[in-house]
Amino acid sequence: MAVASMVSRLVTPGIQLADVYPNPAMDNVTLRVVSKEETNSIFNIYDGRGQVLLSEKRFLPKGPSEVEFDLTSLPAGMYFVKEAGASRYNNFVIMR
Repeated sequence: MAVASMVSRLVTPGIQLADVYPNPAMDNVTLRVVSKEETNSIFNIYDGRGQVLLSEKRFLPKGPSEVEFDLTSLPAGMYFVKEAGASRYNNFVIMR
């Protein structure tokens, strides 16, 4: 197997995190994502210190979809969400 082929299997395919709502959130937050192909993806929610507080693996179909997170275990504050293979973070606020 060629090296380029092996690397492409390790890299998450193109996933765009289009929106995070509601923002501010209370008990749940929904991510609107667009995936270039069907894939399993990991989404991480971080606190302001960069610690991963929630991490969930989700199946994404090709095209637009939504991923919902239960935030009831997290206190009020500012958080960041990122798909594991992406370089961009989105932020949201939890209000209690």
